[in-house]
Parts: sequence; C-alpha cells; structure tokens
Amino acid sequence: MLPSDQLDLAIHLEADRMRSSFIADEDRQLEMPVVRNELERGENEPGRILDERVWAMAFREHPYHHPTIGWRSDVEGIPTARLKEFYDTYYHPNNATVIVVGDFESSTALELIGRHFGPIPRSAHPIPPMYTVEPPQQGEVRFVLRRAGQLGLVEMAWHIPEATHPDSGALAVLDHILSAGVTSRLSQALVEPRLAVDIGAQAYQFTAPGLFTVDLT
Repeated sequence: MLPSDQLDLAIHLEADRMRSSFIADEDRQLEMPVVRNELERGENEPGRILDERVWAMAFREHPYHHPTIGWRSDVEGIPTARLKEFYDTYYHPNNATVIVVGDFESSTALELIGRHFGPIPRSAHPIPPMYTVEPPQQGEVRFVLRRAGQLGLVEMAWHIPEATHPDSGALAVLDHILSAGVTSRLSQALVEPRLAVDIGAQAYQFTAPGLFTVDLT
C-alpha cells in the first residue's frame, strides 16, 4: 500500500520482482520457517483443517486434492533449484494479472503498467494443460475427524461443474440465499433456533469442476 503519487514506484517494484528476484539457498532456508508458521497457523484452525480434509476426500486424483500451500513436507523439503526453475519458467506477464486499487487515473495506471511490464518477454513455456479428470464419485463418503476443541463442526460438500458452466450463476446465487446474512435460509433454520452458532455456504467455481460446501459450527 502506497500513496497515489507513488503509483509509478509501486508498479516498477512489482515488474522488477517479476523477473529480477534473486533466489538464494540461504534465503530459502531463512524463509522456510516463516512459511511453515503460516501452515501451522492454519493447522490450529479447526474449520480450515476440516475443509482441507473434505477436499482431500472429495478429490482423489485431481490436484484439488492438495492444499494450495502444500503439505508440511513440501514446505520443509522443496529444493531451492526447484523454486528457481518454477520462477524462471512461469513468472512472466502472460501468466499474471495486475490489479490496482485506490485513488488514481485509469489512463495513467495503464500507461505505467505498459511501460514497466511491456518490455518483459512472454514465458517461453506455456502453463501445461491439466489432463487429470476426477472420476465420478461412487456414492456418499463420510469421515470423522477428532481433535481437541470446544465446538463441533460439520461440513458437507457436493461436486459442482466448472466456472464456465451455465449453472455457475445459479450456484453463486444459491450460496448467498443459503448463508448470506441473518435472514438467509440456513441462518433462519439453524442459527435462529440455536441449533448452530454459525453457518456458511460456498460455491467454489474453478477452471475444473469444484465443490459446493455447507459448514456448520
């Protein structure tokens, strides 16, 4: 976050970071505990852990099986050379989206983005297409996760189509009807009569088919 008169500096820094970051092994070793701490903070959130396990159960073969941050062994063991290879291959403007928020002139921002990002070449290697397709789930899957805590959590999930499917709009409206605010269907049915203290619903609409989840505390 910078003052609007420093927009040029902000865009220049981001463009420089895209191709000029120096990835040294000693820096990775110093940064690894920081990333691991972020992972461990998530492990201390019961709802996040339950959600992680739900996705791992719902997707056996597709990469959505894995959490975005990776597993602990990924964070602790990834070689610096692998990080550098990924950075050199994919950190290019054609694989990125620039988002600018604040008090600025759109024409000025676009000119600055073009000036700083424009000279950076495209990635020589396109992002590989995903060919793994999750097979249809063979019936209902249930599991119980036992951890120390004060409140019980329940999460349910259903497979839904990819974001470009015609039903995506209806699913997005449905998650709002079910859980957005105190007048939502789930809040009125479960929180108001004190059967639950919190509820949520989310349609996860991704490039590949995702999940529609409902969670209760």
